[in-house]
Amino acid sequence: MNKIVPVVLLAVILLGVLYV
Repeated sequence: MNKIVPVVLLAVILLGVLYV
């Protein structure tokens, strides 16, 4: 039901990788 959770996690990971 909560599909926003994986989306947020992926967003954080992508931002972390891009930020580096």
